[in-house]
Amino acid sequence: MKSFMRNASPNFPSILQQLTSSNVDFVVVGGLAVVFQGSPTTTQDLDIAISANPENTEQLAVALNALHPRIRPEGPRVVLDKYAFGGTFCTIWTDAGRLDIINRLPGIGSYTELKANCDRFEVLSMIIPVASIEHLIAMKSGTGRGHDEEHVRQLRAIQRVRDEG
Repeated sequence: MKSFMRNASPNFPSILQQLTSSNVDFVVVGGLAVVFQGSPTTTQDLDIAISANPENTEQLAVALNALHPRIRPEGPRVVLDKYAFGGTFCTIWTDAGRLDIINRLPGIGSYTELKANCDRFEVLSMIIPVASIEHLIAMKSGTGRGHDEEHVRQLRAIQRVRDEG
């Protein structure tokens, strides 16, 4: 039998709606941020960086609990609390797709710096904070992962076009 979660198309707007309506302090990073910035790439998960203060992690837990979180794609539903996001990286599967929560930002000074310099995009009447091209390049440079190297190449090309015009 095939897993529903492995074959389901991600519903990023549903996750983003849950985060924004719950007033979670986050910034979209990773592949979807690269797409927001103009890349023709695709992604199967949503990566976010979060403010790690307890009030925000509590809001994040409440938001994600509404999406039936799991720690494995086929695993049982779990109930998250503010302590679920204490590590540097956390993956949660939800009914709307996979969410990677990142607390350590390579190449970036702090979450505060990331948030202060993020771009904002309007999507379905939501304002979505998205990592700047400069921060995406900093985060993805030197990871040694092929798709990140391709993202850096694409982001630099997008940046050149924007600078020219």
